[in-house]
Parts: sequence; C-alpha cells; structure tokens
Amino acid sequence: MNITQENAIKKLIKYVSTDNSILGLILCGSLAKGTETDQSDIDVFVVVTDKRFNNEKLHKNYFWGTDFDSEEFNIEIDGKIIPKDFLSKVWKYGNESIKSTLYYSKLIYSIDSDIEDLLQYKSHTSEKEKSENIRKFYSLMKSCRYSADDDLDNTLLINKCIYDTIFYACRLVLAYNDVLFPCIKNLYKELNTCSKLPNNFIKLMNEVLNSYSLDKMVEFYDSVDDYFKDYRFDNKLRKGYVLENELFWYFDTFPYSEI
Repeated sequence: MNITQENAIKKLIKYVSTDNSILGLILCGSLAKGTETDQSDIDVFVVVTDKRFNNEKLHKNYFWGTDFDSEEFNIEIDGKIIPKDFLSKVWKYGNESIKSTLYYSKLIYSIDSDIEDLLQYKSHTSEKEKSENIRKFYSLMKSCRYSADDDLDNTLLINKCIYDTIFYACRLVLAYNDVLFPCIKNLYKELNTCSKLPNNFIKLMNEVLNSYSLDKMVEFYDSVDDYFKDYRFDNKLRKGYVLENELFWYFDTFPYSEI
C-alpha cells in the first residue's frame, strides 16, 4: 500500500466517523488481500443502519464513493452500501465472487461490534457441494464445446461457445482446487494459485482467447476433458444439469455462471 492509498483510507475513516448512519467500513479488493498496485483504487463495503439502507433502496442508491476527479479524495473510492443483515446472509446465499471478496476483507472502522463477529464467520464448501459444482461446470463446459458444432457458419454462436467453454473450464479447475471464483478481472490471479491444473492449461487457454479459433478451443477442451476423465458421468444426467441451468428460475436455483 503506497502513501497515497494509506492517507486516503485514513481520510475516509475520518469522513465516515461523523455519520452515525454508517456502522462500519470494510476494506476489500486488492488492498485488503495485499495484491494491490500503485494504481489500485479503494474498494469498500459501507455497512449502514437498516433505516438508511431501506431509504437508499427506494432509489437504488447502493453505490457510495467518488469519481476519478473528486476534490474530496485524490484516489477513487468504490463503495457498496449494505445493511448489517447482508453479512449474516452472504455465506449461505451469496455467490462465490462476493464470498471471495469478503473472505479477504478487513474491518477498518466500526461502531457496532456485531460486524467484526459476522466477518469472522466464513463457511467452507462441503465435499458434497464441491462434487456437485464440479459436475455442474463439467456439464456446461462440455455442452458449450459441442454446441459450437451446431452451426459452423454462425460466428456469433461459435465465439460465444468458445468463451463459455473457457469460462466453465476455469470454474471447473477452481472448484477442483477449492478456490473461490473471484471475478473475471482477477481470474488469472486465482488460476495461478492452483496447484492442480491440466497440462499447459493457461497456455492453451491464452491461445484460444488470442485467436478465437474453434480448432484451438477443441484442443483446449480435449486437454481439460482428459484431465477430468475420472469425473465423467452418465450423459443423461449431464444433460439434466444443462437443463437445470437453462430453467434455473423454475428450479429455484442460481444459473451456474452465478454460483
């Protein structure tokens, strides 16, 4: 953390300490995790009273922060307004991206002791849930790979299938390594922490993304599929996962991309 970022955080704490509707300030993102650069902005969750949150909710006013040219701060503050109740529900209902964010977060200001207690609680993916996620991501990876063959003259379809095959292969690898999916922006960082990867996984993935070649995607897919050959399962069940994802609203579940 450089001096500009450090001073901005001190100024931010002083700024919120005059507002009794703000119960706490949670630092997250690269600054909390220790992977920041000199250009990193300040990502925070702003925990507010229920009264304030309900008022902000009426206007969908969930963003709290500054612009690049703010006179108040010389660094961007990217904040999200949440109620305290959010912290008690996130580990049960939140997706991996938000869990990953909070997993490495730090409480930098609070006038409510409950906030620190809620942040200390971090649930872990059970073996059953891990196995289920591996099947879900494997199913969609395979479905996307073969959907690309449906119309070889349809560039939009092929490119979408190429991207989705890559995406679900990455989700599969992260789940296998017990690593939470962060966000697309930080996906490479998390993949580089994985100890169990298919041969040349990132190299082959980059070749696909730099070319959007169907042949390259098939080569990549075959490599990943072979690595996970022990996890192959009944094709009818695999298609059931694909349909559950398509009809997620009916089955009262998340689309698999949002797990």
